[in-house]
Amino acid sequence: MRILFVGSCSSFFLVPLAKALKNENPDVFLGVYGLNNPAGNIVDTDISAFDRVYPEIEGELKEGKVARLKAVLQLIYEQGEQLTFWKSVFSGRVKSFITQKESELKILDQRRQIGEISKEFDLVQVHYLKENNLNLVEKVPANKLLLSFWGSDLMQAEDHNFTARKKSLLESCLGISIHGADLAFVACVKYGWHLRHKMSFALFPLNEDIFQSIDKYSKEECIQFLDEFGDVPQNRRIVAMGYNSHPRFKHLEILDHLHTLSKEVIEQLHFVFTFGYARDPLEQEKIVQKLQQYGCSYSIVDRYLENEEVGKLRKACDTFMFLTDSDAFSGTMIEFLYAGAHVITGTWLPFGKLRRAGIAFSEVEAVEDLHVSDLLTWSAPQDQHERILELMQTSSPGKNWMAMYQKLILQQKSKKG
Repeated sequence: MRILFVGSCSSFFLVPLAKALKNENPDVFLGVYGLNNPAGNIVDTDISAFDRVYPEIEGELKEGKVARLKAVLQLIYEQGEQLTFWKSVFSGRVKSFITQKESELKILDQRRQIGEISKEFDLVQVHYLKENNLNLVEKVPANKLLLSFWGSDLMQAEDHNFTARKKSLLESCLGISIHGADLAFVACVKYGWHLRHKMSFALFPLNEDIFQSIDKYSKEECIQFLDEFGDVPQNRRIVAMGYNSHPRFKHLEILDHLHTLSKEVIEQLHFVFTFGYARDPLEQEKIVQKLQQYGCSYSIVDRYLENEEVGKLRKACDTFMFLTDSDAFSGTMIEFLYAGAHVITGTWLPFGKLRRAGIAFSEVEAVEDLHVSDLLTWSAPQDQHERILELMQTSSPGKNWMAMYQKLILQQKSKKG
């Protein structure tokens, strides 16, 4: 069996998935296309589970009209940079046009390369169904495509044209993977109930290194680690705010609401913001201004963390504020719960699997429903740790993914026959 991963391959999901698959079947051949993320970080340096890593290519311009056009336009742009009139009126448009064409050529080159590579594999699994990722696999035969929803790629708004195009790919592909029945319901409402028979359920494996770090260090050691990013005052509850600075986490709205509760509440909290992942500089500036305006105690984690450091961050915090617009079976949320933190999330998020497993967390219908007791008095149930371990063990991600692949390959062969 040979599987090629394509798409958002720089996430925390792919390396643990590859390891779980190799543990389940050491003979499976795993290829991955594009493991480096755009920020230049390698999410997990242990890529030994992959048998072949294909780099993202920089689209080399081909000989012919396009290359000559680019050379002419580049010359016009360079001249425009020296002339005020051209610079203000024309050169900006030319530069934008050149950038757009280079991007289009890069996609064409990647699409062509992935189409050739796919001939060597039984299945091509597209991770995270956003437009850029789906663009890459247009030359991959539909009977090899496994399209994998992660969660936010299903819940976020799309324009009509992309929804129609994604629906067409979902209809033609071999199979669709999704976390569970609650998200499958959303997908069927959005793209059509005729797709339900194609859907298989499987959870991504969680990162064992992070859980080992949570077990390894004491709460005090983890708070000392957090001091690296700003002194944490004693006797304050430490509140982690989402996992990046994106506006969908409602950071500004939450701070405004907590400020209205009372000044005393703010004075009993220390906020932790992680800005090292999926950076949004404008939103970060707004958050810092708001923190300073309200006199908040806070830490800014401004760099990318290794797995062991992620575990320390989780255990240092007493509360995880997770009121994001959309998410699915969140690994970050599970890590905070495992570390003993109180997770506050939204009723609109599909976390039914956690509720059914008896795992305790709080839900609110809106930011305005946050109360002082949510932040200051909650403590984790004594059996929380064991319930999370049981959920992780029973989900058997490696076994479930491998069974899905085997089923799809059998379907593939039966259609050929």
